[in-house]
Amino acid sequence: IRSHLLPTIDYALSSGMVTKPALHDLDLSVRVAIKKILGLPEWTNSDFIYAHRRAGGLAIPNASTNADILTVAVP
Repeated sequence: IRSHLLPTIDYALSSGMVTKPALHDLDLSVRVAIKKILGLPEWTNSDFIYAHRRAGGLAIPNASTNADILTVAVP
């Protein structure tokens, strides 16, 4: 996810090619896929996916949040 998907999304965000609803759908798909890979029920809390590694999380960035950051950071 970090080496292939996120750089592609960051480029698309900085060029304005991706909409926020599409990123929300992407975040949902990533959460579902990670829970499926780890064998967790769908109702499991998703906070561990976004939590920092030092806190026991996976440190996967939230694409919707990154959209706001990149929109402001890139002129």
